[in-house]
Amino acid sequence: MKQVTRYHPLLVALHWLLAFLIIAALFAGFFLLARMPNSDPQKIRVLLVHMAAGMTILALMVVRFIVRMLTSRRRRRRPAIRSSTASRRSRITASMFWSC
Repeated sequence: MKQVTRYHPLLVALHWLLAFLIIAALFAGFFLLARMPNSDPQKIRVLLVHMAAGMTILALMVVRFIVRMLTSRRRRRRPAIRSSTASRRSRITASMFWSC
């Protein structure tokens, strides 16, 4: 049986939404904020919207990470480590490897 290697549709939607929002925030920061003088009172409003968009992007990235962990199709099994035959270093290495 062939294993399906596609991502969950929610992950794909979050990926493209985040890509659009990040590019929009970069353009807004470059074209709106950078060109406004610091003495302009309108700059504070634009900066607040820019920062709120950044926090939204961060929250969506956390959601995307959680969805990725919950919908992961590849499940890793921990190998059995026999403490009598494995050295201390190999046990630490194995536990660090499988904790990722």
